[in-house]
Amino acid sequence: MSTTHRRIRATFLSCLVVFAGCGVAAERETYPLSGRVVSVDADKRRVTIDHAEIPGYMPAMTMPFRVKDDWVIDAVKPGSGISANLVVEGKASWLENVAVTSAPGTIGAPSMADGATEPIVGEPSPPFALTSHRNRPIALESLKGSAIVVTFIFSRCPLPDYCPLMTDNFVAVDRAVLSDPAIASRVRLVSISIDPEFDTPAILEAHAGTVARIDGRVPDNWDFVTGDPALVRKVAESYGLVYGKEDGQIVHSLRTAVIGPDGRLLKVYRGNEWKPEEILADLRTALP
Repeated sequence: MSTTHRRIRATFLSCLVVFAGCGVAAERETYPLSGRVVSVDADKRRVTIDHAEIPGYMPAMTMPFRVKDDWVIDAVKPGSGISANLVVEGKASWLENVAVTSAPGTIGAPSMADGATEPIVGEPSPPFALTSHRNRPIALESLKGSAIVVTFIFSRCPLPDYCPLMTDNFVAVDRAVLSDPAIASRVRLVSISIDPEFDTPAILEAHAGTVARIDGRVPDNWDFVTGDPALVRKVAESYGLVYGKEDGQIVHSLRTAVIGPDGRLLKVYRGNEWKPEEILADLRTALP
């Protein structure tokens, strides 16, 4: 599937989600998946799988998937062969009809960075100095005085409940921010790409124009950010993000941070369970 077709498809699915509240159900799509388990995260009910190509949806890669059945988390181990149906419905995706097809083999864990550290709430937030999709320098220091929300994405992320969900949530946050005169001029959003080799400022400008438009354009207070790969990794790891490449594809965790006007870290959200209302409450607390 081409990038253009994938964007059209993602936009179509987003439209279906909008109309779901008016009685039209979000489209449910199901794809057969087969592969071998790389790792299991029981707490988050996720299984990372080195899977074969999923025709019509994504190439062969290593990705984490959510599972709903308790027995799957208990039954699979790194190296287990697995088959399932990948269900994509609106902004959510999960595996169902899971079958363990072989005993654990010798597959290893994803080749992820081991330098990630958890930032400390109340301390100065980890700094960054990178380049925005507007091809301008952007640094945490220059944003002081505003409340800042930072998340990590990449433009080619295929699962709707990972990077696309973070971006959709940011749209909801910023729409509410811009409609509130008390905070509209005092909030900045920063989406940092963890695929800087591909996500140049020009690529991110096009991506932002597709996924982050509010009232016809990308808001001035929202930057999609890239930079030297080593610098991006240092920033991501300083916020506790773990990511790495398997067979040329990115496997990653999620982090979203709220930073006060004084540059101190107010909160870190780990994963994709946070809601726009929570971030808005954080921002209003930071900007009395």
